[in-house]
Amino acid sequence: MKQILLAIVVFGLLNSPFNGVSAATYYVSNSGDDDAAGDQTAPWETLQHAADQVTAGDTVRIATGTYAGFRAKSGGSSGSPVVFMADDGASPLVNAVSADCIKGSIVEIEEFDWWVIDGLEIRNAPQHAGIDVRVADHVTVRNCVCLYNNTWGIFTGYAEYFTAEYNECAYSAEEHGIYHSNSADNAVIRYNICHHNNGCGIQINADPRMAGDGISSYDVISHNILYENGEGGGAAINLASVRDSLIANLSRTLKTFAKYGVVEFETKNRRKAPIAKATCFRIEYGKEYPDFEDLHR
Repeated sequence: MKQILLAIVVFGLLNSPFNGVSAATYYVSNSGDDDAAGDQTAPWETLQHAADQVTAGDTVRIATGTYAGFRAKSGGSSGSPVVFMADDGASPLVNAVSADCIKGSIVEIEEFDWWVIDGLEIRNAPQHAGIDVRVADHVTVRNCVCLYNNTWGIFTGYAEYFTAEYNECAYSAEEHGIYHSNSADNAVIRYNICHHNNGCGIQINADPRMAGDGISSYDVISHNILYENGEGGGAAINLASVRDSLIANLSRTLKTFAKYGVVEFETKNRRKAPIAKATCFRIEYGKEYPDFEDLHR
């Protein structure tokens, strides 16, 4: 009888609606209060408070207003990312560093996977990036505008399966619009507009002198509009130690201050990672790739 009762209890717990935490939608508004419930009628006030509360699968919808940024305190999972997005019809501006941020960037995601940042305007990072992603996989940044940040509009370090799409990154004072770095593979950088950055429009640098294999592979850079970058030195697209990747749809890659539209080079590798004798990625001008499965054809 005890075994039967135990089985019933275990079955009940496994099938209880309280067995897991359901995904929730929260709201943030300048008129909100961080002591409120965070729902549509009683929104929170700050993005950092929202970042402190969310778990996998949660969505934070942000109203029109001006906000300080945030540092991630949790991550999502496959099929259940954490999402921070502009509310319907809203135009939130994020232009100050949260007290929790440690990199001098506006949005910082470090060591937490499965995030989506969607529809934010991010300006004036005093030290590094508008959006700063480090040691975090499966992060997507889309529909964002990153302007007048000190070093980069969007930066990644050791971020596998990173996606940047439909963003505008411009007027980075020191370096690049989008910078994907540190041996990370499987980046998709598509349909972005990068212009008037002091360095490159887009840079992928595998950084062989740092930890990792020193190679960035299986990346796709496609359908980007890049112009008036490189006044301080750089190309529209700059690639260092990139392998088995596709650079495509360059017919809309426009004028740059630098001499070259696309530059590829090898960084001398003190760690003796394998270096191919010839370029191992394809550059296609004007050819359409509707499916990224075409990468290795």
